[in-house]
Amino acid sequence: MMSKNSINKALRMIAYRASSAWIIPFVSLFLCVIAAIQFLRIKKNQKKIRKWFIHNINHC
Repeated sequence: MMSKNSINKALRMIAYRASSAWIIPFVSLFLCVIAAIQFLRIKKNQKKIRKWFIHNINHC
């Protein structure tokens, strides 16, 4: 996983190189992919959290 800093640097570089409009769809696609990955990771973690939550409730 890239750090936030390197992503920002890459986006800044892309924006700098591409004042032209053709790059915009690529950038938005790239951001969509990142968002989808984050969403899937959160969904995976939610299952773990739910398991942990149920486990703790059963202990009470």
